Amino acid sequence: MTKPISDTVDAEPRRRVHVRGPGDLVDMAPYLLGFRPFDSLVVIALPAEGSQVCLTARADLAEVRRAGFAEYLAALVAQAGGRRALVVVYGATVAGPPGELPERDVVELFAEAAALVQVELLDALYVAGGRWWCYDPCGSPVCCPPAGTPVGGGGSRVAEEAEGAGLTALPDRAALAAEFDPVDAEQRGAVSAAVRVAEQELVQATVDGGGIGPWREDAFVLFRAVFNRIADGDVPWLGRRVAARLLVGLTDTLVRDLAWSWTNESPARCVVAGALWRQLARRAEEPYDAPPLFLAAWAAWRSGHGPMARVAVERALAADPGYSAALLLEQLIAQNYNPGTVGELLGPCPLDFASGGPRRRRGRLRRHAVEDPAASVVTGASG
Repeated sequence: MTKPISDTVDAEPRRRVHVRGPGDLVDMAPYLLGFRPFDSLVVIALPAEGSQVCLTARADLAEVRRAGFAEYLAALVAQAGGRRALVVVYGATVAGPPGELPERDVVELFAEAAALVQVELLDALYVAGGRWWCYDPCGSPVCCPPAGTPVGGGGSRVAEEAEGAGLTALPDRAALAAEFDPVDAEQRGAVSAAVRVAEQELVQATVDGGGIGPWREDAFVLFRAVFNRIADGDVPWLGRRVAARLLVGLTDTLVRDLAWSWTNESPARCVVAGALWRQLARRAEEPYDAPPLFLAAWAAWRSGHGPMARVAVERALAADPGYSAALLLEQLIAQNYNPGTVGELLGPCPLDFASGGPRRRRGRLRRHAVEDPAASVVTGASG
């Protein structure tokens, strides 16, 4: 049996947007996902009390009809602490009278599965052609008009509040995936040439230093310089030599793990870290793109952007099917592991970026073939 595929968004970090009715819910759903869904079932989970969203999950309508998939979605809701659920169906057919709304079977499949895990279905809505309908209308033509109610879209109050809270709604999932599309061949070729030079530097440093230790210390210095440079949230376009050194550095498990720990330290850090790793992934050739794709996936997942995390981890595994860290994250996403408790998996970053070395280590690190990396971060400064 193939793995269930759905897009999930965890509740972390918390962002407050006021939703006052089903129309607001329709406007809010794309911002919870990060893109505007089509031909999809979207499930928004709430706890037994209160209005804090526990989980938002999306799946293709055809996927929901697969045997056992509705039960899988319901289990995700329950596992996330959801005891109530709201469902929004995004269809392709403009609806007729309320009793004849399309895709009712999908709603019923989920409702039956939810009941088995003590999750109450509060409401179900259908969206198509820029309008929405309720599957169980109240009968009032004012509240639930037969012709449907216009979707507020990007100009609605909810959209303005969501965007003010830092949320975005890209046109579709393909637009989300495009965030990881490679740069043009000429730019990738320039970085690839620099990667070959960085590989030669690694070999030479290992020979000259009697082992990989000196090269690894230099990698720490470079990563520290870059991390300090982007600490204010601005990620510049890196010079190709710096980008190449970072990519080669990430092939070393210890260096990669330090970058992983640094990324993981807070959801807020994941925003800037994610931008850095996406840039590197887009500029790298296989298999050098696998580590930054994994780190970008982790940053997205850690900050509550499940759909982006799934896109990135899929691409990481396409580049390197055996990449163990990406396989771990794939399982965490599939099992709806709460990224808010990820501290149980990773400790604090052992690299002290303020002092320039591992926290457990005393003394200055050797700087081997790294000429003032902080000054060579921006394009052009490093050749």
